[in-house]
Formats: sequence, C-alpha cells, structure tokens
Amino acid sequence: MLRATGYSPQPDPGAVRLGTVTLSFSDRFRRRIRLSLDDGQPFMLDLREVTQLDHGGALVVAGEGEIDVRAAVEAVIEVRSDDPARLVRWAWHLGNRHLPVEFIGTTGLRIAADPVIADMLAGLGAQPLFCEAPFAPEGGAYGGGPTYGHDHSYHHDHSHSHSHEPAIPTPIRVGAIMTTDTLALQRLLSWTSPSFPIGAFSYSGGLEAAIEEGLVADRDSLGGWCRFHLQAGAARQDAWALVATLSGDQSPDRVNQIILALRQTRETRQEVALLGDAFAKVMVGVWGLALPAGMEGDKAYPVLFALAARDFGIDTEAALAAFLHAWLANQVSVACRVIPLGQTDGQRIMAAFEPDIAALAAEMTAVSADHSQPPLTAALVADWCSVKHETQYSRLFRS
Repeated sequence: MLRATGYSPQPDPGAVRLGTVTLSFSDRFRRRIRLSLDDGQPFMLDLREVTQLDHGGALVVAGEGEIDVRAAVEAVIEVRSDDPARLVRWAWHLGNRHLPVEFIGTTGLRIAADPVIADMLAGLGAQPLFCEAPFAPEGGAYGGGPTYGHDHSYHHDHSHSHSHEPAIPTPIRVGAIMTTDTLALQRLLSWTSPSFPIGAFSYSGGLEAAIEEGLVADRDSLGGWCRFHLQAGAARQDAWALVATLSGDQSPDRVNQIILALRQTRETRQEVALLGDAFAKVMVGVWGLALPAGMEGDKAYPVLFALAARDFGIDTEAALAAFLHAWLANQVSVACRVIPLGQTDGQRIMAAFEPDIAALAAEMTAVSADHSQPPLTAALVADWCSVKHETQYSRLFRS
C-alpha cells in the first residue's frame, strides 16, 4: 500500500504522478487516515501533523512519486458584485462569523451552502446563488489553517475585540461551522461512553481478582496495575491491534485472529470477543458500519473500534487515545466499587495517566512504528488473576 508521508503545496514537475485524490473542504485537514485514490487504489496518509491539503497540492510518497490533491465538487453559495465596497462588506460579515470564504476572481465570494447565511447575505443586498463547485477557501491568517479555529456562537466572550450586529444563529454543518475534528470528537465520546450498550461495565479484566488477592488495595497500587497493562499488558496489545487495523498495515481479519489468540484465559478472551460483538451490533444497526470480509465469527473489540474509526475518517492517534482512556476509566470504575477507592482518588488516577496515554498513542502512531507483529507481554500475574477469578467465590464482574 502506498504511504504518503509528506505534503507540498507545489507539486514537483519531475516526480512520478501516482494518481489523484479528490476531497471535500472538510476532508482536506488530515494527519493520519486511510484514503483511496480516485481510481479506487487505497493509500495511507501518514503526516507528522494535521495539514491543510490545498487544491493543486501534492502528497509525497517517498521514493515513488506524488499524489495530486483535488478539491471535490460540493454544495456552495456564490455571491457576485462589480462594486468592491459591496464585496468587502459581504466579506466582512462572513469573516465576522469566522466562515471559510473563497474569492472568485475580484468580483465574487464562495462559501459552503447554508440557507441561514444565504438569508443574511440577501438582507445585505446580495443575490445568493446555490450551486455546486470545488471549494478552496482562504487559509487562516496566522498559519494557513482553516478559518473557523474557534467557536463563534451567540453567547461568548472574545479575547480579541470587534463589534457585532445582532447574531444570526447558524445551523451546524460540516464545512461551515463544525469541523471534521468536532464530529470525530462527538463520535468518540459516544462510542466510549458508559451508556454505549456493549456492557463494558460488567468486566474488570482480572482486576477484581487482583483486589481480592490484595495485589491492588489503594490508589498507588491501582496506578501500578494500570501502568503495567499500558507498558507490557493487554492494553498495549489492544493498542497495537487498533493501530494495525486503522493503518492498513494488516488485514482486519488477521489482526482479529491474532488479538483473540493472545488472550491467555477463558474470561479475557470472552471479554474482548463479547465486547467486540456487541460493539459491532450497535455500529452496524445504528451507524451503518460495513464489516469487511472475514469478520463473521468472534470480533475483537479493538479491531471493531478501529474499523469504526476508519469508516468515519477519524484520526488514528485520537481514536487510540479515546480507546485507552475508556479502558482506564473502566479500571478506575471497578476499583471504586470493589476496593473501594474514593471517587476523588479515581479522578487523580485519570489525571495522572494523561501523559501515559498520550505517550503510548504517539508511540504507536509514529511514522517509524512497526505494526507487522503484536508486542509481547509479560502479563503472567494478570493472567493468573484472571484464572483465579473464574473460581472466585464472591464476584461482581464477568472477568
């Protein structure tokens, strides 16, 4: 699979042209995601940071050539005038709402289709034209990024000062107010919420037995347990599975088979498979997720989470951080109920582990990371706890 690791606003005329990729405006702010060329060939976009991919720019595939970036035709509004003063006035009102705007020569403006903004422009004397065209607006003035860098709703305070006419509420639309990152955040919050109906609250991953055996008894020992899993346990293997699936380096069915085989006890394998099956059921029935071939049997939870993130174009590092955060929150919840650990101490664990989760997410998604084989673990104590839990006399959790 092609891997694009660089971007150039100006294509190299001497480079081999590997194809074109046509993306909407909201999809041209990416860092790491699996995409397809216009001819259907998949490739991996693997940049160091979120980058604005401009129409006419090129993605660089080291040692092979370049992929040309094209702006997709999408629903837009155009307004035109030969009067520069009118054009400037319209542009000021659009900029006052931090809306992305493209200049059409010296006589027109183009914005994402939005009936409310069209009504506003009509009130300013314009004749909005709804049409379809490629949308390539101006970048931000302080670094070339999108112009909607912060919220601009009705009730707000600004650190910068400018006057406003009475605000007109604007519906949330991709490419107008809500960015792709905002939609991704909402989806990740939904998928990792305790209310998402997969029953994650009923599993402890062996922690209940570790508490019963006195191995975990307070905040410090819980921190040690969780840090071990992130560094050399099941959480690290799940992180590998998610990234390997999302990156396209491994086929989903192969990663699925590997992660199921790596579970060393009956309960831990049952946990990862039942969570995956439940997640798949909701995602297929509610979100319309299409499962690839080879995923008919047991489905490992991290693989299904990765397939959902890939299907919705969610950044790999963000998806992994959300997945690990949900895992940690579940471990803390178990400890709060069984030790019992105070809720404030539970939140101290969550806060203390922010750097650990961020570091693992960055490590796993680095350009140099090798996803060909899963990381080995040293989870003998955790596996022993899982085996003990199968015959534990009194227990609240299924694992």
